[in-house]
Amino acid sequence: MEETVKVAIVGLGRVGSKFIQKISEFEGKGVTIVAAAEKNATSPGIAIAEGKGIKVYEDEKYITSMGDKVDVVFDLSGDKTVGRDMRLAYGRALNTHTVIVPRIMAVMIWNMFSDGEALPEHTN
Repeated sequence: MEETVKVAIVGLGRVGSKFIQKISEFEGKGVTIVAAAEKNATSPGIAIAEGKGIKVYEDEKYITSMGDKVDVVFDLSGDKTVGRDMRLAYGRALNTHTVIVPRIMAVMIWNMFSDGEALPEHTN
């Protein structure tokens, strides 16, 4: 039986919106997006995620509270404090299971599966 990797995406702006579209193409192929978080209620990525049946939270703290129900977190928020705060929260909870993917790894994964389309740059 194939193991399914449970993914969460933090930040559904320009970068996160594109990323969620690409990652969701692998739904049912060993990857499932279990949650997303976005602080900006007008972010276009919220509608994209919700249209795919993905629960969207207003804060990444909801993602960290899911504990080991999340295997991998893509922090695409563009805010360095978000990743730091998530790492601290996982540490306090003694969660050694969940991996927060550094942005450079997200870029590498994007480049492997994007057919040459560039990942949008953060503007902040």
